Amino acid sequence: MQGYHVFYQTKKVKEYHQIDLLTHLLSIIFWKHKWGKLGLYCNQEYLDYLKQYNLDILYDEINTEFLEQTPYKEYYSKYWSLCKIEVAKHVSQFHKEFAIIDTDLWIKDQLGINYSDYDFIGHHDEKYDLNWEQNVYIDPTNFLPSEEANKLDFSVAPINCAFMYFNSKELIDIWHEWVYKVVELNKDLSRHSLNKDTIFIEQRLLPAILPTYNFKWRNISPHTYSTYVC
Repeated sequence: MQGYHVFYQTKKVKEYHQIDLLTHLLSIIFWKHKWGKLGLYCNQEYLDYLKQYNLDILYDEINTEFLEQTPYKEYYSKYWSLCKIEVAKHVSQFHKEFAIIDTDLWIKDQLGINYSDYDFIGHHDEKYDLNWEQNVYIDPTNFLPSEEANKLDFSVAPINCAFMYFNSKELIDIWHEWVYKVVELNKDLSRHSLNKDTIFIEQRLLPAILPTYNFKWRNISPHTYSTYVC
């Protein structure tokens, strides 16, 4: 299966960043060993960083041009998952099925899933508590007018999107359209704490689209993560 890493660097690396590089390396190695080819979409700044450690030579392809042409790239610091959504729409033009995985995710083995049976496969469901002070899944009307939010099924659980398998261009197109709607409405408003803005367009909005438009989906893990359990 064709896989992709997507990362648009908007700030300097932090102390102990080498730990991130090690997980990044594991993600590349396990994907290529067990799954197939792996490409990278990023900006030149991030590629230059990877080149210092020769991680760039492990990829089958690298694209630093596409994300620079996207309409909302100046908002990637607020919506850092937006670049993954842009890449999904772009890649869907020439790949029927593919996966986008986080750079800190590695999967040791094949999972025994018949992927072609599904339009989307995520990582795992997440459970939240609106009353918990660090809850990231706030009411959708913080991002959409009520009449728009009511068009989607937000009763479904959020899905962790460290792993995203796609087998439907229609799904990606619909998701992309909704994401642009949210970003246009909120891009210049004060950002919410705890990355709530970007988490909404990815892990909350995508799951709400799936049942609304009758897409078939599942997760690679049957477990639900309770975000409020410390």
